[in-house]
Amino acid sequence: AAETTAAIDALVAEKAALVAELSNAQAKVAQSQGEAEEKRKELAAVDDRHAQRELELRESMQKAAVKEQEALVAQLNQLKQEMETLRAEHHVELESKFVAAVQSEKAKLVANLQAAQSQTYSLGAKVEQLEDELAKERKRVAAAEAAYEESLQWNDAEALNPDVVAKASNEIDWP
Repeated sequence: AAETTAAIDALVAEKAALVAELSNAQAKVAQSQGEAEEKRKELAAVDDRHAQRELELRESMQKAAVKEQEALVAQLNQLKQEMETLRAEHHVELESKFVAAVQSEKAKLVANLQAAQSQTYSLGAKVEQLEDELAKERKRVAAAEAAYEESLQWNDAEALNPDVVAKASNEIDWP
């Protein structure tokens, strides 16, 4: 009986130790589960922060890409505008050169025309002068021919009748 009581007491003490160990183990499990839940929560929070950072980074990169695209479009538009300005300036320069060339050619043509008109006027005046001289020469020749014819008539008349010619010659008022 004392052995049985000692065995029961030993079993009760062993049971109490086992219950205490079980309780201890359950407490450790509960603590481990709590720690695991905390770790899971922390991990979820880290995942959330990571996801938020990733989202923010994507949004930031997207905004940066949009800004960069807008800047490139603005730069492209500026380059297009500069190109149009250069084209316009080049066109104006070419037009200016063309106008200058046309004006120069026009000035040459006007000068040539004026020279031709002057020469035509000069030639016209010369023709008129020559025509006047020709008319005078024709009158002089006609007068000379008339005088020659008259001289011939006087010579013929004198040869035929010298007294009548002398008398007529005296009646003429010679200059």
